[in-house]
Amino acid sequence: MVTVDPKQNAVFSPAKKRPASVHGDVILTSHQIDSFNREGFLSIPSVSTPAEIRWLTHLYDQMFAERVGYDDGYLVDFAGDEATGEMKIPQLLGPVAYRPKLRETAIWRNCEAMARQLLGPEATFRFDHALTKPANGGVPTPWHQDQAFYPRGTKYQTISFWIPLQDVAPESGCLKYVGESHKGPLHLHRPIGGNTGIHGLEALGVEEGTRVRYCPLPAGGAVVHHRLTLHGADSNVTTTPRRAYGIAFGLRRPFIVIPKEYPWNGIKHTAGDVRRKSAPSHRVKLYFKRSLMRWGLLDR
Repeated sequence: MVTVDPKQNAVFSPAKKRPASVHGDVILTSHQIDSFNREGFLSIPSVSTPAEIRWLTHLYDQMFAERVGYDDGYLVDFAGDEATGEMKIPQLLGPVAYRPKLRETAIWRNCEAMARQLLGPEATFRFDHALTKPANGGVPTPWHQDQAFYPRGTKYQTISFWIPLQDVAPESGCLKYVGESHKGPLHLHRPIGGNTGIHGLEALGVEEGTRVRYCPLPAGGAVVHHRLTLHGADSNVTTTPRRAYGIAFGLRRPFIVIPKEYPWNGIKHTAGDVRRKSAPSHRVKLYFKRSLMRWGLLDR
């Protein structure tokens, strides 16, 4: 297991008051905040509306059908090697850069408000992603910790919200957690199956014990977890694709959270990496940089 500096592994304290700058409809109770800090994750019944979920589902299907982000290297296969065929779990990294209206949703507003309740008023958006788990079986999502994906030089500590666009249960691939695993340590990871051509990671040496908790949710509900909380999902054995939106918020720290590259990230050579590196850098990098700066998400 990787040793984690205690200051990197702190359990977040809630904000003293709800920030006036963010008007979310979801207000967390002190009991919910205590539960998050104790268990490392928290389920929220609703962060959206039926109409918004219908709109977002249409947007999702459109983006994945059009393979948005593929040429830029941001549409990747989380759980498979693209060189071997069809994507097993398609994942679009940074969909808000392609569809800015995501920032205007109740999902975004509520998750931002809750993040500031859990982290404090300085919490800001860090990244988002869209995932589709195909129907009728396929691969499970192995245990992993979000911090294992962090690149060298990261200065933010984050929490992540996961919002399903349809009702989810264990058989359709709802998230599952190892309770209290956010207290550490960060496990050793490797690319899934030891295949360096796969984007996703799997944690090694996980002892589940009796602490595994499944989090079934209605469409438009959410579950939020700490960056060190072990989580995964079973295969989707239903007849409907499982669509989910992930969005993360974090606090900028006065120290570098990840001072050196994790070895499991340094050995990955994925098809998405190749496309990203071969894309016209002056166009792609400048587009993302200007977008992030315009939204106030990148220091000038």
